[in-house]
Amino acid sequence: MKLISILVPLIVLISTAASQNQPDGPGENLAKMMKRGETYATPGAPHHFLKLLSGKWKTASVMMDIETQFGSSANKMILGDRFLEMNYEGEFLGLDLKGKITLGYDNYKHKFTVVYIDNLNTSIRTAEGMLNTAGTVLSLWGTMDEWLTDEHDKPVMYRYKILDQNTFLFEVHDLSLALGNTRVIEVTYTKQ
Repeated sequence: MKLISILVPLIVLISTAASQNQPDGPGENLAKMMKRGETYATPGAPHHFLKLLSGKWKTASVMMDIETQFGSSANKMILGDRFLEMNYEGEFLGLDLKGKITLGYDNYKHKFTVVYIDNLNTSIRTAEGMLNTAGTVLSLWGTMDEWLTDEHDKPVMYRYKILDQNTFLFEVHDLSLALGNTRVIEVTYTKQ
C-alpha cells in the first residue's frame, strides 16, 4: 500500500511533465509564426516619426559651409505606412541631382533603416540607426564609397532633426575626419 501511495503521485507528476514538454504540432507552430509575422509587419509608434517627414518641401543645401543650393523633395508614406519614400531634386556642385531615399523602421531589428540612390552615382548607400528619446533626432550609421577622393567604405552618419512641424534638417557627417566638426552637408527642409 505504501509503495502504491508513492508510485501514483510519481506517475502523475511524470505524466504531467511529459505532456507539458510535448513539441507543438504543425498548427500551433503556424499560428505562432503568423502572430510573429503580424507583429513584425504592422507599423507601430516608430513609424510616426517617418510621417513627420512626409509632404512637399523646399530645400536649401550647404556643403562644407561653402555653397548654398536649392531644390525640392516630395515625400510620401508608402506600402501601408511602412516606409517613407523621398524623391528629391536640385543641384550638387553645379550638376542636376535627382535621387530617392527610402526610410523605414524594422520592427524585427528594432532599428531605423535607410537606402539612398541618385543619378550622380551607381552605388547604393545604406545605414541603420535609432531615434533619440525625445523622438526628434534620428541618427543612422553606415559606410559609403567616395569616388571624388578614391575612398572605399568611409564611415558616415546621416542625421534627421525635427526643428518644428514645418522644418527639419538632414545632415551628412564624415566620421573619418579628425576631431572637430564632422558635418559636411546640411540640407534644410521647409514645408511648402
